[in-house]
Amino acid sequence: MRILFRAPNWVGDAVLSTSILKELLNEYEDVFIGLREYVSPVFEGFNKEMLFLGKNPFDNGKIIEKYRFDISFIFTPSFSSALETFIGKSKERIGFPTDKRHLLLTKRIKTDKEHLIDQYRDIVKDYVELNYFNPEIPGIKKRYKKEKYAGIDMKSAFGPSREWKIEGFKKIAYFLEGIGFKVIQVGKEYQVSLTEKTINLTGKTTLKELIEIISEISLFISVDTGSMHIAGALGIPQVAFYLSTSPEWTAPFYNRDFLLIRADAKCSPCFKRTCKYKDYHCRDIDIEIVLKKIGGFIEKSGCLR
Repeated sequence: MRILFRAPNWVGDAVLSTSILKELLNEYEDVFIGLREYVSPVFEGFNKEMLFLGKNPFDNGKIIEKYRFDISFIFTPSFSSALETFIGKSKERIGFPTDKRHLLLTKRIKTDKEHLIDQYRDIVKDYVELNYFNPEIPGIKKRYKKEKYAGIDMKSAFGPSREWKIEGFKKIAYFLEGIGFKVIQVGKEYQVSLTEKTINLTGKTTLKELIEIISEISLFISVDTGSMHIAGALGIPQVAFYLSTSPEWTAPFYNRDFLLIRADAKCSPCFKRTCKYKDYHCRDIDIEIVLKKIGGFIEKSGCLR
């Protein structure tokens, strides 16, 4: 059976989907990964042929048709991703009936699961014996260093509603440096360094380089963004701020060393890019409480030893 694994376009979702790819590879040999080229570093270590798909579903359909797939498992929710597999003449096209694409699917998956990984599992559950694998980014070689590095990613490509206060992250950076960490800023470009000593790599790394950097650090602190899932899949002790989004939906609970921080805001989660009330109450988290929680987490996880 020839299978197309149509990977998600967002980096974080792509990382979560690796748990499902492992389920398929555990039972099938002839699996191909269809994806946007920019997320390919997440999947390189699986050593499977990747089909780089662009934004034009008609061009993508021509690529897909050459492989004569028996099944396309579609983990993207868009109309265009279902259309490209329809044009590509996949015999079975399985995915969520979102974005008015239900007629393009041969099997429509309606799920009541809360976490995104469990929703993805529902797409393949009739075709594999589920082992409930955790997400993984294989093939990353760690070079153990004497220094202790902590990574911080305080930005989100999704929008400001996921981003906590810059002043808070500055205090976190100073706190970490004060107890022995060297701090690295990563992620979306931000020209201002958190401290005078911070190594600012924001906007300066490829995704592959970012994965390698995160694999080397001892602690990762971030908002709900793609790098958070990279750290989780690599098993890096991590702290994550959830503001406008739901940890029940996407948090890396599979990482045994994970600390969740969120405000008690009645309007959260709203899943909006910006706050419709303009006040961002979801950011109202006391920094002293945050520092206390992070300090306790560092001691418990042993990531500074």
